[in-house]
Amino acid sequence: MTIIEPKKEKSKIKYVIFGLILAASFGAYVSILLYNGIVNLRHGISESEEEISRLEAANADLKNKLYSVTEIENLKLLGSKSNLIPDRKPEFIKFSADDLANKQ
Repeated sequence: MTIIEPKKEKSKIKYVIFGLILAASFGAYVSILLYNGIVNLRHGISESEEEISRLEAANADLKNKLYSVTEIENLKLLGSKSNLIPDRKPEFIKFSADDLANKQ
């Protein structure tokens, strides 16, 4: 009696095709992850730009307030309200480095 056996030599092309499909699937997955990361970064950048412009506007407002408070006319008015008089020849306390070193 004759038994017919199939060919025992397996084709390697199946493994190559499976490997290519697996590599393509992994590449697609990585591409999707990278795309999502790029989109998230772009949204973060646009939000940061909006925040920067808002902070720049607030900074300009604060500078305007500071400059209006420190104007000479306002300071003179504040001084006169507080009964202060301008000193024509102010004397300041001066220390040398040796004086400060000896006091310790």
